Amino acid sequence: MKISTTQNRNIYLLGFLMLLLNTQAQHDAVSNGLVRNVLAISNRYSLLHNPAAAEGNVIFSGTEVRHNISKLAHHFLGASVNTGRGVLGVTLSHTGFASFTESQMGVSYRQILGEGIYAAVTLRVFHAGDVDGYGGGVAILPDLSFFYQSNERFSAGLIIRNVSKSPHPFGNEPLDHEMGIGGHWHFSKYLNLNADVRHSPVYRVSAGVGIEWIVREALYFRTGFRSQPQNNGFGMGYRVKNVQVDIASIYQPLLGYTPSVSLSYKW
Repeated sequence: MKISTTQNRNIYLLGFLMLLLNTQAQHDAVSNGLVRNVLAISNRYSLLHNPAAAEGNVIFSGTEVRHNISKLAHHFLGASVNTGRGVLGVTLSHTGFASFTESQMGVSYRQILGEGIYAAVTLRVFHAGDVDGYGGGVAILPDLSFFYQSNERFSAGLIIRNVSKSPHPFGNEPLDHEMGIGGHWHFSKYLNLNADVRHSPVYRVSAGVGIEWIVREALYFRTGFRSQPQNNGFGMGYRVKNVQVDIASIYQPLLGYTPSVSLSYKW
């Protein structure tokens, strides 16, 4: 049976949509080095992954070239400020695809609930557009997250993305609906372990483990593994006073490497 040009285009579009369902969350180089095991980490990039763990008075940006294809490049920019008992943050991201583009703007607010317990609500405006003029649309995605830190040695994080299960502008499937829970163990001055389990419509259960080795106070090495989809990550970071630079890459056996770089400034 001969497949028409329109049918071919629809098949490729469906493939990209399936990829979108698993890539809506914004990722930085720390996250990629740990294969995205960051739900329970309070750091400069937490606003992208679990806003309940976000730090204030930070600005950051970065680029991720997904599967080493320039047309899949993902760019992000964010900032958060302390507001007394809470943290207010804003993130912007854009991804360029061969057939369409996606953009997001998120606004988050973190509030302390009790000793060591934090919660955050996020509202993301997601826009998807077909560059060939075949249409597009906007979706509103509310997120809810929690963060708990018992002491300097252990913390835990929970996030529910797209609580309302808003559909994708191009279809009826829920967009970026994901639940995840993770833990962070600070074993010593030089070693951190991160683990999480996630559930999404595409990958029913996805588990991951990441290790961060602190060579010296300002130099970090990271690696990790995730089960679904199968990914391996590695990276490093370097901090000079208030500036931090991170580079990393994720390797997927079928799709290859995804290099990334992030830069942040904290005051």
